[in-house]
Amino acid sequence: MDAALLSAYLQMTGQGQPDTEPPRPVASGLSRSYTAAEQQAPLDAYTAMVAGHDAGAAQKLYTDDYRQHGPFGPNVTREEFEAGNRDVVWKAMPDIGIQLTPFLADGELVAYRGLGQGTHTGADLFGVPPAGRHVTFTETHIVRLRGNRVCEHWLQVDLLGLLNQLQA
Repeated sequence: MDAALLSAYLQMTGQGQPDTEPPRPVASGLSRSYTAAEQQAPLDAYTAMVAGHDAGAAQKLYTDDYRQHGPFGPNVTREEFEAGNRDVVWKAMPDIGIQLTPFLADGELVAYRGLGQGTHTGADLFGVPPAGRHVTFTETHIVRLRGNRVCEHWLQVDLLGLLNQLQA
């Protein structure tokens, strides 16, 4: 689901405002080659962070000037990302898990596709109260590396498919 569709949904349900600012790129500062292991490292760290519900791991994984561009806003900071995971997603789906597979890597840019799943047994999610439904959703991540950390992250999540399952 793209940001415009999610924004429209959130506005219709009284939960959000449209983006007023375009995404701001974050310069990587590097023009070097990365090994396959270096390109795999962010995937492993992200998967471990989600599995362990360790939002603090974002401080090791993401640079201080990290920006995420995606369905939750054009310039989500590392702190906002941590809070969103900790206070929204993990509280709503305590058993959430993500399986990511790299499918394209070119230097400092690495793309992953993923499958997430969890059971909505905790807090409300996107205004939907928990009903114990097990859900699955797809994700696409593109990250820009700076050294051994991620400085920029483009995220696509099938939120419409997720919402349809939550409300079924």
